[in-house]
Amino acid sequence: MVVPNDYAAFVVMLPFVRWSMGRFVFLLCLAIAISTSMVAGSRLCLLLCVIALLWAENGTVRFGAKSLGAVALMLSLAVVGAIQTGFIDKLQQLPTSRIPVWNAAVHQIAESPLFGSGPNTFAPYYAQHIRQTNYPDFIIVDSRFMPWAHNLFLDVAIAFGIPVSILLLMLLLVLLMKAFKAKDPLGYAVFGSILLFLLASMAEFSYLRPYTLVLIAVYTAYLLPRPTS
Repeated sequence: MVVPNDYAAFVVMLPFVRWSMGRFVFLLCLAIAISTSMVAGSRLCLLLCVIALLWAENGTVRFGAKSLGAVALMLSLAVVGAIQTGFIDKLQQLPTSRIPVWNAAVHQIAESPLFGSGPNTFAPYYAQHIRQTNYPDFIIVDSRFMPWAHNLFLDVAIAFGIPVSILLLMLLLVLLMKAFKAKDPLGYAVFGSILLFLLASMAEFSYLRPYTLVLIAVYTAYLLPRPTS
């Protein structure tokens, strides 16, 4: 199953594109990501794209002729796609559909906070929760099949308990600080990617998605000593 916010994984990798392939390829990929975000209707991806652009070169990206042309073309196509798919209307709506999901997640965690309820247990719990809970009219209740809690740390706490979720958060924060202190191009790329990953984890990522585990493995590898020339 692929959902629009899955494209966030692509955006999270953009700092590595900037580090390894240069400014032009980064801007081209960023324009593609913005276009895809609008066509797919993912507000999260669009937000991450804006943050990635601010991150690039300490918030200043110098547009050359080729870069400007590529970005202008992709953004023009994105605007057309956004109008055709109704994404403009979606931007004007409050994202309240996460409230019932997170509320259900907190209640499930409270039932087994130390060891969790096990993997793949959120979907039936959420379905029962929305049947038994009344929400105000301004809150959107998503009645679709909901396999995860749209928050990585809540998701891990549901399955494996709060201590495991805290350990995961601590690991990512340690990696973030190590990358920040590195003061080199690779460290800057790792820092930007983990920052985007943490933001995406607050609203979407799940351990059930393979790319989440791959990204965590990539970040963890940064802790390993690198050979010196």
